[in-house]
Amino acid sequence: MAKRENDYRPFGTEQLQSSHDLVQFGDALTRWRKSLGFTAELTARRAGISPDTLRAIEHGTGSTSLMSVFQVMRVLGVADEALNAVEPLNSEFGRLVADRAVRKRVRMP
Repeated sequence: MAKRENDYRPFGTEQLQSSHDLVQFGDALTRWRKSLGFTAELTARRAGISPDTLRAIEHGTGSTSLMSVFQVMRVLGVADEALNAVEPLNSEFGRLVADRAVRKRVRMP
């Protein structure tokens, strides 16, 4: 079965929310950087990215690689927390969903 275009990317209000989420995410990273007393130049250099890439991440604009985002998060010391936040087994709901998925896949002969 062929995939529909909307299977690949958000549309309508979801697209607007995603853009807003990126701006909020970038703002949070900027606050972390400033709280740590890091300049944008220092953060970009330690992350191994250009100042323009850091600017795009912090403003929630452009298209940057996930690797670049994680490099910045690692420099700011928040990468491990972010990974823990998306781990489904770290929440009651995630454990419930994972348990249901495992039970569905197990087939007895």
